[in-house]
Amino acid sequence: MDRAESLAMFAEVAERGSFAEAARRRGRSPAAVTRDIAELERRLGVRLLNRTTRAVSLTEAGQRLLSGAKRVLADLDEIERAAAGAGTAPRGELRVTAPILFGRLHVEPLVLEFLDRFPDVSVALMLIDRSVDLVEEGLDVAVRIGAMAEEQAHHPDLQLAWGKVVVEIWTHKIDGLTESDFVFAAKCDRLFAA
Repeated sequence: MDRAESLAMFAEVAERGSFAEAARRRGRSPAAVTRDIAELERRLGVRLLNRTTRAVSLTEAGQRLLSGAKRVLADLDEIERAAAGAGTAPRGELRVTAPILFGRLHVEPLVLEFLDRFPDVSVALMLIDRSVDLVEEGLDVAVRIGAMAEEQAHHPDLQLAWGKVVVEIWTHKIDGLTESDFVFAAKCDRLFAA
């Protein structure tokens, strides 16, 4: 059994408090799970679980390992999702700001269309008539009307401009979202095409 699988099995036993339940959830026999945990304890040279006929509990070393194992397993899942990239649906929160009137007339309908296409993404739409600092205010997308001041261009991943409207897009927060998928920005061009 590889180290990642070994940690995953240990975490399952620790969280379920039962070898039999962990075995059921992982599609293995209880004897195989018991052997895997014993091998992990042998490899680490420490007892991870206290076993009785009725219960399984963590030792102090087991608690430390479980904490680290959860982080490592979560990181592995994230790495695999990132590698799969295009095949995964975007998810996360997108924070958007736009001028009030323009936002109500043009941005809000696009945001609703975006949400229909990507239901695992939530959007916080802030309609305000002042310039904002994307980084300072934790925003991902800003639609601004007028020329952008030099100090407002805070390293955007992408800037799109049509006439006097500039859209700054920061896509770093949403897993699986690429610039070509970004419906909100891509559809803004229809507002200014004529």
